[in-house]
Amino acid sequence: MTAMRIVTAVLAVLVLLAGGAALYRVGPMLHCWGSDRIARGPEGVYVCYDF
Repeated sequence: MTAMRIVTAVLAVLVLLAGGAALYRVGPMLHCWGSDRIARGPEGVYVCYDF
């Protein structure tokens, strides 16, 4: 029973880390939600384009 708790805890931590990494990558683009295209500007910021 103890082994199952450890496995469950490790899997939960891995899922949280994967979700955090995905949010870290996608987070800066969320202000462009609904735009037609998203590009990265020269300073590294994301620019939204609506056509």
